[in-house]
Amino acid sequence: MRTPILYVAAALLTAATLATGACSSEPPRDPRVVTGLTPELAPVVAGNNAFALALYQAAAASPGNLFFSPFSVSAAFGMTYAGARGTTADEMRAVLAIGAEDASYHREFGALLADLGGPHEGRGYQLLVANRLFGQSGLPFEPPFLDLVTGAYAAPLEGLAFDADPEGGRAVINQWVSEQTEGRVPELFQSGDIDGATRLVAANAIYFKADWAKQFDPDRTGLARFTRADGTELEVPTMSQNGSFRGGQDDGVAFVELSYQDDELSMVLLVPDAPDGLPALEQKLDADYLAGLLAAGHEGEAEVALPRFELHARLPLAELVQHMGMVTAFDDTLADFSGMVATDVARLHLQTAVHEAFVRVDEQGTEAAAATGVGVGTTSMPPRIAADRPFVFLIRDMLTTSILFVGRIEDPTGIAF
Repeated sequence: MRTPILYVAAALLTAATLATGACSSEPPRDPRVVTGLTPELAPVVAGNNAFALALYQAAAASPGNLFFSPFSVSAAFGMTYAGARGTTADEMRAVLAIGAEDASYHREFGALLADLGGPHEGRGYQLLVANRLFGQSGLPFEPPFLDLVTGAYAAPLEGLAFDADPEGGRAVINQWVSEQTEGRVPELFQSGDIDGATRLVAANAIYFKADWAKQFDPDRTGLARFTRADGTELEVPTMSQNGSFRGGQDDGVAFVELSYQDDELSMVLLVPDAPDGLPALEQKLDADYLAGLLAAGHEGEAEVALPRFELHARLPLAELVQHMGMVTAFDDTLADFSGMVATDVARLHLQTAVHEAFVRVDEQGTEAAAATGVGVGTTSMPPRIAADRPFVFLIRDMLTTSILFVGRIEDPTGIAF
């Protein structure tokens, strides 16, 4: 019997999925702390995954290649959500699909961030996740907010003079992001994204690099046909290999899971049977559909063919999350981030939300990086002029500027009523 061939026409979904596979036998190795879904972690992961695919559907409404890190987006907005109150918090909670109590959400998400990221010795992959707050120097951020974000998200606060030198602040943040992503995201914030009204930036950076558990032989890479949705064909460099993979077929969609070294992370490929079948797949692609598809998979022999590709992508994140319902947070008159800074000090709102990602897939493995920045700005507070000290007053004709009356109040005792 001829070995079935799975020609992977496009990497529709790239996902790092946790597995309970055996650890590498090469000592020393820093073991994973989180090896499966605990009852406390389950609602956090479920919510993050639901948000990931909802954001994908929103982004997929525009044509073209697409790549982003919803995990990075959740982390950046999670830090921002910690300072939201009232309707602002309600809308953010709904869009981010936060299904746990706030304290549990931040605690468990933080534990997952710490377990996945960092220079863990002996692992067969690099996965670095870093968070940081960049705040206006001298602005009195609320201590509970700082304690939560610096604790759960391991995000220290770095003071910057946004009011005096916004471009200098932008350069500092971009340099930090570039360092955390090995230079793959060199300019997260572009000119104009940060200005003199910026008061806080919550930033997340994620970097991933790993070899396939079963690498592709470069000698088998060659030009192969790729059929676009409109039926036009082109030839692209395509890798291929035979082996045993977990995969399956469901209602016009084939899927295969390609593991990376250590069998703890993987790339999942979903491929419609027809070249124009992507919209139908995307329409039903949510967390429940994906979970059911993966659960129905089985191990079997197959030939997998996958184009080599490298992609840089920038997501219109602010536009997308507002379309998804996170509206009040961006409204400079209605937003409530009083959990960050007291409203009598500064009224804050989301100025911008930016996301950029990079991915390279070749015979050896995958390199991917992404960063998310959420900029929080101030609405200029109307100056409070209180006649709570001796004052002068005038009554004048505004048309001719004639002063009609003039007076002074040194002590209102006995004349106030």
